[in-house]
Amino acid sequence: ATGDDENTVFERFLDMMRGEMPRGIQNVLSSKITHLMLGMSAETFWGGMEGNIEFEADIQAQIGDMGMTTGAAACRDALQLFGSKTISVITPYPPVGDDNVRRFFNEIGFEVKHIAGLNRPSATAIAETDIAEVVQAVKDVDGDDVDAIVQCGTNLSTVDIFPTLEHWLEKPMIPINVATVWHALRACGVQDQVIGKGRLLEEF
Repeated sequence: ATGDDENTVFERFLDMMRGEMPRGIQNVLSSKITHLMLGMSAETFWGGMEGNIEFEADIQAQIGDMGMTTGAAACRDALQLFGSKTISVITPYPPVGDDNVRRFFNEIGFEVKHIAGLNRPSATAIAETDIAEVVQAVKDVDGDDVDAIVQCGTNLSTVDIFPTLEHWLEKPMIPINVATVWHALRACGVQDQVIGKGRLLEEF
């Protein structure tokens, strides 16, 4: 498949997800939650800073005045706490997804030095990504010019390997799943510091 084909398939997937979200949110709200954490990634970066603001406004309109956690906002808050300025990003996306991630971080004040898009062919293939590919991606995007490394794509789990690599590389390594859980916990007043899942949950 060409890059254009991969981008088209990815954008079609996002369109399908957008169509299903209102129903999913309504189902979750029926359990009388007080805070909503969205377990998705690409959609929260789409369209850069303005796209993120619009996305969050649409969700907020559905849930009222309760709190909300999105992957993009969680990563932003985590990077700010670490004082990071220049970052690298690893994603499972095709080029169009990487472009939107880069745009978001650049527009909110971070310089994206490097980005490694693994270009996985499907949502299920993202979850099947070999650890060796993730390690190689980290090698590809790391450098002395990088303050922190962020991993986007909630179906690409790095929660087991990033805490170890964090000590090896001596810089924050932020998996988006850890960031969203951390953000939601803190927003709900849970201040427990979790050991073994990375500096974010240990220090903030």
